[in-house]
Amino acid sequence: MSNQADLARIFTVAKLYYEENLTQAEVAERVGVSRPLVSKMLSEARDCGIVHIEVRNVVSGNQELLQALEKRFGLTGGLVVPRAKTAAVQRHNLYEQAGHYLVGECSNQKNLGIGWGDAINELMWTLSRQTVPSVNGTIFPLIGEANVSNKGYHTNEIVTMLANYTGRRARLLYAPAFPDSDEERKLYVGSSSFDDLNELWDKIDAAMVSVYDYPSVPDENTIKRFGSALHDRKAVGNLLSYFYDVHGNIIEGLNDCAIHIPLNKLRNSKKVICFVEKATPQAVYGALKTGVLTHMIITEQIAEQVLAI
Repeated sequence: MSNQADLARIFTVAKLYYEENLTQAEVAERVGVSRPLVSKMLSEARDCGIVHIEVRNVVSGNQELLQALEKRFGLTGGLVVPRAKTAAVQRHNLYEQAGHYLVGECSNQKNLGIGWGDAINELMWTLSRQTVPSVNGTIFPLIGEANVSNKGYHTNEIVTMLANYTGRRARLLYAPAFPDSDEERKLYVGSSSFDDLNELWDKIDAAMVSVYDYPSVPDENTIKRFGSALHDRKAVGNLLSYFYDVHGNIIEGLNDCAIHIPLNKLRNSKKVICFVEKATPQAVYGALKTGVLTHMIITEQIAEQVLAI
């Protein structure tokens, strides 16, 4: 441990740098040491408690509603965006504040998984207009691609776009979300490229997903995958094409060959951040009851409706 003379000099260096806003080179000249030594002393100032740095997310939202959601559903964080005068302003605020929140929440997450849908696609475009720090890590899909024209369901494009903005590497999933048969599914999941992605699913640090209603638009091959099970068991929504009822029970189909991250691996993620724009309160409530989610970005109106159920 440094002696009292060393601590006094470290204190002086920290004061010049943090309070008087001198550069490290200017501090070095003022104190009469090298710039690398100034950098080392600033690090020591943090280690020994002379300097305490606290990172706070500037996007706070409605903390009272967020705490109510955390307490009831076991969330560990999130953002409740306050009401606005018009629906257009509300939507703009939701995406902008969500973008800023995600920059802070995911800046230190190395392996980031991305879901699909219109909301996720637009949220990624919002991030492209904001200042996003470059991060050494990997971004990858959590589900295959759907054979529809809607860009929100082209997961590889979304992943590539976000990787370009954040400086991460893109790892793509060359597989359909809904193969025609179990035999076709086995061809994809038996490939070396799928094995690589499956290993990333084991190491996932954060996942970005969204909730959608049932029936879903576009339809996610639900009749072929589930028959009448979704109707019979009263499905209310889906998360990465996992359908569930209002109590959060996952509904399984006899012919479900979907290619998406297994739920047990998603549950092991340090953060599963869910973005909500248009989903019904029942769909959001059911998603929260699955126990998969750790964070939620939502509007005041929907949050109040969910808490009223």
